[in-house]
Amino acid sequence: MPIDQAKAARWMKKEVKGLRWEPDAFDDVGHSRAKLEAYAARGGTFGGAATGLMVIASFEGAAGCARVLEGHDDGWLQIDRACLYLTWEIHLLACAYDADTRPEKQPRTNLDGAALGASGLRDWLDGRLRKIDGGDGSLGAKSMNPLVALVAHFATGKDPAVLKRSGWADIGPYQRVVSGDFRPEEYDALAEYHTQQVTDHGFPAFYSYPYRLIPFELFAIEKRTGVPIEKAQHPLLTSPLAKRREVREIPVPDELRRVLDRARTEMIL
Repeated sequence: MPIDQAKAARWMKKEVKGLRWEPDAFDDVGHSRAKLEAYAARGGTFGGAATGLMVIASFEGAAGCARVLEGHDDGWLQIDRACLYLTWEIHLLACAYDADTRPEKQPRTNLDGAALGASGLRDWLDGRLRKIDGGDGSLGAKSMNPLVALVAHFATGKDPAVLKRSGWADIGPYQRVVSGDFRPEEYDALAEYHTQQVTDHGFPAFYSYPYRLIPFELFAIEKRTGVPIEKAQHPLLTSPLAKRREVREIPVPDELRRVLDRARTEMIL
């Protein structure tokens, strides 16, 4: 697919401009931190804590991206925390589903945030995806977008056509990634697909920060396939945020640790 690089550059410029947060965002983060503390102190709700993790993660992810783009490496610490909080939100909501004994229970969240996440929780997520493929209903909307299908393929080892027949999404633009004939020059097209999925319509794969500006999925493809990202021209792959990093373990902040301690009294994590 031919890429209009000028158009892609305008997209990136607009996205970078969008990192300028309004003062109200700081109020939202403050309220969210209060919800975490309230839940940890047994005075708040689990739902409030889960929502709080999502809000804080989105703010930290955007702020971290802005710091890195300004040339400050400490922004990666904020990005790491954002990934950790988003993945724990998904983890906790899935475990809350497990702990719910009602026969009519429904998933508390969808797979949109589970396809990308903190590396330290990757084994849990792969296992959860295999359970979902076997009928577990803890995370809904497995037909939501091609990225979900790609991650399910990586987790289960099953052919995408087989996954689709059992209700997963069509693998779409990632078909060549799994067919064995993927080439380095095709990364630009996948980067362009990424930018098209930065939207608030439907079930977009890359709506949340920091995922909308960091091509984590392309780094995963590179690692899984051994096909290197080289000579890429798309701004998503040439920005300072397109940096391959091995993060073995992300330190758990005290506020998150207290939430997890409380959650362990209600469910098995």
